[in-house]
Amino acid sequence: MKFSRRFPFVHRTRVQEPAPIARGGHKYARTTVLSAGIAIPAVIAALAVINPGIKVAEVDLVDGAVWITNTSDLKLGRFNTQINELNGAVFASDPTFDVRQDGNRVLLVQANRVAAVDPANMAIAQDVGVPTGSNVELGGTTVAILTPEGNLFAQEFSNLAPVSQQSEPTLELGTGAAMTVASDGTVYGLDPATGLVMAWNPLGQGEPHQIQLPDAEHLDQAQLTVVGQTPVALAGTMLFTPKAAVSLAQYGGDPVLQQAGARRGSVLVATSSALLDVNLQPGKITPLPASP
Repeated sequence: MKFSRRFPFVHRTRVQEPAPIARGGHKYARTTVLSAGIAIPAVIAALAVINPGIKVAEVDLVDGAVWITNTSDLKLGRFNTQINELNGAVFASDPTFDVRQDGNRVLLVQANRVAAVDPANMAIAQDVGVPTGSNVELGGTTVAILTPEGNLFAQEFSNLAPVSQQSEPTLELGTGAAMTVASDGTVYGLDPATGLVMAWNPLGQGEPHQIQLPDAEHLDQAQLTVVGQTPVALAGTMLFTPKAAVSLAQYGGDPVLQQAGARRGSVLVATSSALLDVNLQPGKITPLPASP
């Protein structure tokens, strides 16, 4: 793992901590919504009526707007939860586009481009190129971009810059790497060969530090999240925390980690047949009852 100490940020805005919602490692599981502190069934029901099949972003509902995708029409739409209607949209050019949202900050993510959306004017504010297949995450004012080669770039939401194969990365993690961004903008990057997680604040407040995940070596297709300041990785059916390595094999396939969330004593994992609450210290697994 090679770290380049470059901190391009000059400003930061604090945002309300989002509730943890299920997500994938390199792709968001937009149709699976798991929350430890907020429930939005009414919103989902309203979306189904207004536009069946539309995908829902992982969001903090502080401003009453949820940004949703309609890939058939190449639309990224704003759904106002206070009046239950779609009241604006911007257009994509790639049918595989997706959305990232943190409060009123919204990113339109396409195969080889990332664009910041201006919600007030319903327009694209910035549009920059990135390597095809890059994973893009948003937390606070931080935008993190992880290329397929494992090069990680941290940028400010209001000052996006193009990323190419010739760009100098903030961190070199290697092929198969994973990353996430906490709501305060702290970036976490996982080296899949060693199980080391690098955590740093792009403002340069404090030294970057490493967190070792025991037994998390030579991971394949890993997912990464953070609970408070505790990183959690998932590879296959094995879950790794700084204190434990836990097998989830008996609880179903296709496990998905929660999104980055507030500090708590456990992490949520969704599988094909269960919702699990896994303690971060001893690794005790508690299946949660399904909603009626």
